[in-house]
Amino acid sequence: MRTILAVSPHLDDAVLSYGGRLAEFARSGHPVIVYTVFAGVPQPPYSDVADHYHRLWGVSGSPVPARILENEEAIARVGAVPIDGRHLDAIYRKDDLGRWLIADSSAPANEQPETADEPELLDHISQDVVQLISDHDPSLVFTCVAIGDHVDHRRARDATARATRVTGSRLRLWEDLPYGVLGREIPHLPDGVRIDSPIVEDVSSGDWRLKREAMECYTSQLPLLASMLKSEGTEVAEQLADHARTDRAQVYSERVWEVEFASSAS
Repeated sequence: MRTILAVSPHLDDAVLSYGGRLAEFARSGHPVIVYTVFAGVPQPPYSDVADHYHRLWGVSGSPVPARILENEEAIARVGAVPIDGRHLDAIYRKDDLGRWLIADSSAPANEQPETADEPELLDHISQDVVQLISDHDPSLVFTCVAIGDHVDHRRARDATARATRVTGSRLRLWEDLPYGVLGREIPHLPDGVRIDSPIVEDVSSGDWRLKREAMECYTSQLPLLASMLKSEGTEVAEQLADHARTDRAQVYSERVWEVEFASSAS
């Protein structure tokens, strides 16, 4: 069977947002690759915002290697293979003037004003995704629709759309969780990218259990997720389950949007 490629902005997004369906693909015999775009290892000194997140995560020293280990365990739980990207998370990036891209520790990263468009970063991510498609020939490519308007989610979405348009690959965009629990607004899509109504895909109780077990691997992220959802850490998985429940017993759901690309002549 042909490969499924999931392009995850961060070291938890694919599992949180689409882990049930990824588990089903893997169980059905499809090789599943989860490529995390922003898994690059930063060098100190860190910004005040990064230090703030490190304290929330309960990590010391270099923070990303510990998160990569969490992700490896989580991705294995859903039967997939991780590939770590080289790009830095927004909390470690600077703009062209040398200013931290995310500078206000009092506001969530997805609510920060932007100081850069980062066209070179988009080019590099797109090139990396094109190479992955060339290497693995996936039948489907997935990434986020960028609900929540986090800059890294938009960069991953827009670069993946550019890459799949070049390669002619089929692309679907998943609902970003936990942001999708809090709102439904989709940030402006790149020119020529069209989506219609979401497709609600069933997730069996067994595959949801695998997703839940995978989510629990992200011990550094549970406090942050709990803060976003205004819940205790142990309740995060249950809140996502409530969001995903259908009117049928033991059936959950995850949402995706099928992408259509406008022709260059239109």
